[in-house]
Amino acid sequence: MSSTVGFKRVLILKSELNLESELQNPNSVIRIRNNQWRSRARRKEYLQELESKLRKYENMGVKASMEIQASARLVAEENRRLGALLQSRGVMGQGINTAIRALSVEAQAPSTASIFEP
Repeated sequence: MSSTVGFKRVLILKSELNLESELQNPNSVIRIRNNQWRSRARRKEYLQELESKLRKYENMGVKASMEIQASARLVAEENRRLGALLQSRGVMGQGINTAIRALSVEAQAPSTASIFEP
């Protein structure tokens, strides 16, 4: 056995002896019990805090989802009204769809204009 391993083993045995003698002291037992109680209380409080944060973030997600759905309904209604307006001006549904596709292709194409042109 190497001297380092032997030294570590001696330290472990020494700490076990100290623990045994400490456990025989009534004040130490009370102190250890109180430390354990406080540790469990801190852990419980921490878990309650995490659960509270989780509920808060879940509620925020639900609220954001509801806001997105409301915005989507408004956009859909506005699109319906704009379509009706275009149709009242003589632009038919297929013409609207063709124009929208053309605009979306233009928006996706990289710009050929130079930023240095006047």
